Amino acid sequence: MAITDSDIAGVLAAYLERFPQGAGQLTGPLRLLTEGQGLACRRTFPMHVTAGALLVRDGGEVLLVEHRAYGITLQPGGHLEAADTTLLGAALRELSEETGIDPELVVRGPTRRSACSNGYQAAPVTSDSWMRPTSAAAVAKA
Repeated sequence: MAITDSDIAGVLAAYLERFPQGAGQLTGPLRLLTEGQGLACRRTFPMHVTAGALLVRDGGEVLLVEHRAYGITLQPGGHLEAADTTLLGAALRELSEETGIDPELVVRGPTRRSACSNGYQAAPVTSDSWMRPTSAAAVAKA
């Protein structure tokens, strides 16, 4: 079954239970979820959910890829697809599609930074936004 707004709301609720200080950043997405906006759909504007993987080696190296269309460097990730059943699965699929890395070889878990007092913690959610170029052609492709 495809990822639903209920699935997204559940992940956000678990995140906020662990990190209540993040509530302010998630006000907009939570409001849209209660309104039934369909945040799993890439055609939902002004916002929708995407999934990405932050792959970190023990030495602290982070894997980034260049976004071909926008010419910026990002973590591997992208839009949810109908075949995705979990957000983690969507992130691993995107990692594999964009890098060729076998998801079975990825060890999921907290990093050394998760225990740091400087604010870094392992968490399955980040709230981020950026403006992408929009045009009728770009929206039609979405």
